[in-house]
Amino acid sequence: KSENQALADELEALRATPDLTEEYAQLQEENQDLRTKVEELTAHVTKPLKISVMGCPLNGIGEGEGSDLGIAGGKEKSVLLKNGEIYKTVPSEILMQEFMALLEQFI
Repeated sequence: KSENQALADELEALRATPDLTEEYAQLQEENQDLRTKVEELTAHVTKPLKISVMGCPLNGIGEGEGSDLGIAGGKEKSVLLKNGEIYKTVPSEILMQEFMALLEQFI
């Protein structure tokens, strides 16, 4: 199978599985909430920064490689990135506190 066909098959399987589709929609909403929080918390920053906000620690780590700072949010644990590398894994309930502490160190 080609890579495109394999992806199309995976998407079709996702659409055919209501529980997964619901979970995916919930993850998308949570990721949007995370982005909004980061935007609000960094509104005062004047230093140019590239901040990555990803909803999945597994994929987010690779996607945030070019960032100054990053968050890869998870259900129970989340990852903070600094200079494109894993800086720290933290419980998700204290993610934003830890992000703000890292941001203050960085700026």
